Amino acid sequence: MKRILFQLWILLALTPAAWAIEATPVPIPSATADPEVDIRAPASYRAKKYYLFPLELPGYVLRGVTYPLHELIKIGERHHVTERLSDYFLKNDFIIFPIFQFGGGDGLGGGVGLRARDVFDSGYNIGADFTIFTDFDMRAGFKLSSPDYYVAQLPFRFAFGARFREKNDQNFFGIGDDSSKANESDYGYNRLRAGFELEYELFSTLTLSMPIQFLTSRARADHDGDQPSVEEVFPPSELVGFRDRTNYVVFGLQITHDTRDSKLAPSRGGYRSFRFERYQGVGTNRYSFNEMELDIRQYFRLWTPRHVLVVRNDWIFQQDPGSAGIPFNLLNSLDYHSPLRGFGSGRWRDSSSVLFNFEYRFPIWDYIDGGIFVDTGKVFSGLKDFSFDHWRYSVGGGIRIIANDYAVMRLQVGYGGEGAVILFRFGEVL
Repeated sequence: MKRILFQLWILLALTPAAWAIEATPVPIPSATADPEVDIRAPASYRAKKYYLFPLELPGYVLRGVTYPLHELIKIGERHHVTERLSDYFLKNDFIIFPIFQFGGGDGLGGGVGLRARDVFDSGYNIGADFTIFTDFDMRAGFKLSSPDYYVAQLPFRFAFGARFREKNDQNFFGIGDDSSKANESDYGYNRLRAGFELEYELFSTLTLSMPIQFLTSRARADHDGDQPSVEEVFPPSELVGFRDRTNYVVFGLQITHDTRDSKLAPSRGGYRSFRFERYQGVGTNRYSFNEMELDIRQYFRLWTPRHVLVVRNDWIFQQDPGSAGIPFNLLNSLDYHSPLRGFGSGRWRDSSSVLFNFEYRFPIWDYIDGGIFVDTGKVFSGLKDFSFDHWRYSVGGGIRIIANDYAVMRLQVGYGGEGAVILFRFGEVL
């Protein structure tokens, strides 16, 4: 793995020597936008042959794999199916769409989603989704977002949202960066988080947001899964909050600097966010805790808008001033959804984590994009216990179908040394 990362570093370090790098600052009031960085293809044929071909090669390989899907889309275009679907999603204020998913630690499931724009000409938008899985796990979400209002001539908006999750066989391997695959066990949980989020736009790229929400969660035993239940493998001291219903008022502050040209498929710009949230126990202070996150992402457009290099660094810290600690099922986790994409749901858990993602995105066909990635990260109990040992790595790739700023389908495969992890999803979820 170290050899692969070193070769990637050499490639990225040498490539700009043969390419022209153009930086054009974008002026905005009081300023905070990034310079827009474009990495141009070299002018000479020889340079293109030697420098661009290795980066074009993944697209050529995936063209063969995705050719049947491409032909299916072309048949839809010839029969105007694609055009009708595009009109349905773009021109209708109310749409309903299917959701289908398997893998990623969630199993096989299907459901339905809806989007409603400008409800009753009020400017409010509604989104909702519901998915049920083969083991009767459920996932549901609802969001009502307001139009822009103005306070001191600056845009202000709010949203009410709720997310519910019922899962009967969540994996648990223990806490810490040395947790063992041999200790795999299961527990069940249900979790509901609902409330408001207020957002104030200080500049066109700088926003201040505040959540005011309620969270309720309960972890319970699972005796119906393929693995033993957690209380049969781990001592009570490691299962803080097990079988207890924990209720919280969640409030905090988040400041976000966002210069991306698109939220769904950005090709340039950056995203930086600092978030602080207080989880204040209701009725008891035993399980109260604080959570902080620093999330930095940068998108570098290469020689065309759809050739993009993505770099991300994310840090999360949880502090437990409560007397009982943080419930084990609410501890920060690194897994496929974090994303440390070579590990299944709930693989690594602790009160703090650090994550690096490196991803190269490229076009395959008109509507189909591909990507290859390298992820690395680790969990730890706090800065005083941080070290450079036990870093976990994963590599992989996948494809996405994006049409009219709508994520139609996503397929990704990651490998981290404990078997391949696959996620397929058709349709958006909140």
